[in-house]
Amino acid sequence: MCTVRSAPLLAQKERLLVLVSADTFLHHMVRNFVGSLVEIGRGARPPEWMGELRAARDRTLGAGQHRPRGWCSCACSMGLTAELPNA
Repeated sequence: MCTVRSAPLLAQKERLLVLVSADTFLHHMVRNFVGSLVEIGRGARPPEWMGELRAARDRTLGAGQHRPRGWCSCACSMGLTAELPNA
């Protein structure tokens, strides 16, 4: 299970930045998330739809993945507590 801690949207010139913070990331999770946000932004779905998607916990109900063009992972950090063995 994944818990999204925050997902602010920032407008920057002609770009929209989606900064997602979560305790783990699932395969294509952010692309699915943004695909649904785009549908809402275009007016194809009401804003309440995002809450319905979250409550349903079924990604197949969403808009699908947003195209991969322009995506980048800015930072990843893990709270690892285990020590690495000595080489």
